[in-house]
Amino acid sequence: MRGKITVRGLSGLAANFHAAQARVPAAVRKAVRASGEAQREETEAECPKDTGYMASKTRVEFSPRELTYECGYFAEDFPETFYPEFVILGTSRMAANDFLLRVHEASAQRRTKAVGDAVRKALGSLRA
Repeated sequence: MRGKITVRGLSGLAANFHAAQARVPAAVRKAVRASGEAQREETEAECPKDTGYMASKTRVEFSPRELTYECGYFAEDFPETFYPEFVILGTSRMAANDFLLRVHEASAQRRTKAVGDAVRKALGSLRA
């Protein structure tokens, strides 16, 4: 069985693909940045506050292409003792409080949805 397929508007299709190459990464970077900042704010809010020092050191760092990020605490911000380790894992006098993992898990679905929505919106804005 043989058939014939005709494609019309091939130049328009190619133009849409080229437009998508610019729009989709930009939309994803914007969604990832917003998700990272939201996770930093949630982490800071959930952080146990005795003196407030640990909460004030909550950071988010983005990869060079801004497609991924790390949110949490960095050793260079705690010159004497890396205190988050004791809060998260607990000590003989303090129960473990893994608020960092709870926030990460809670934000994972929202982050995935935000990136998916951004891609759909970027692709939806292309001309048919």
